[in-house]
Amino acid sequence: MLSLGLLIADARYQYLDGIRQAVAVIVYPLQRLAGTPGAIFDRIGDFFVTQARLRTDNTRLAEQNLQNAARLRQFEALSAENAHLRKLLDARERFPAGTTAAEVLYAGRDPFTRRVIVDKGLQADVRTGQPVIDEIGVVGQVTRVYRGCRRSR
Repeated sequence: MLSLGLLIADARYQYLDGIRQAVAVIVYPLQRLAGTPGAIFDRIGDFFVTQARLRTDNTRLAEQNLQNAARLRQFEALSAENAHLRKLLDARERFPAGTTAAEVLYAGRDPFTRRVIVDKGLQADVRTGQPVIDEIGVVGQVTRVYRGCRRSR
C-alpha cells in the first residue's frame, strides 16, 4: 500500500523529482561503466569490418589500376599509330601527282643497304628509278620492279 501511495503521490504532485535527479547523477557513471564492454566490442567489430572493407577496396582498386594501365598503353599505341598515319596522309597530299601508296612487306636485315619489299609493282605502274618517299620526305629509290611488288632502298 505504501508503494502504491508513493506512486500516486509522485505522479500527481511530483514529490520525488529532486530525489530522482540526485539518484540519476549518482547512477549515470555506473550505467556508463556497465555499458563500456558492449561499446568496446562494438568498436572492435567496427574496426575489423573497416579493415576488411579497406582490404577489399584496395584489392579492387589495384585490379582497376592494372586494367587502366593496359588501356592507357593501348591508347598511347593507337595515338602514336594515328599520328603516323596522319603524317603519311599529309605526305600524300604534299606529293599528289603520280604517287602510289605502298605497304612495306619486308625490311632486310642488312643495315648498310636498307632494302625493303613493298606490295606494289608493275601492275601499280611502278618503274625503276622512281623516288621512294615517306612522311618525312625522300628515303630512297626503286631499284628493281617485279610484277606484284617492288624493291627499294
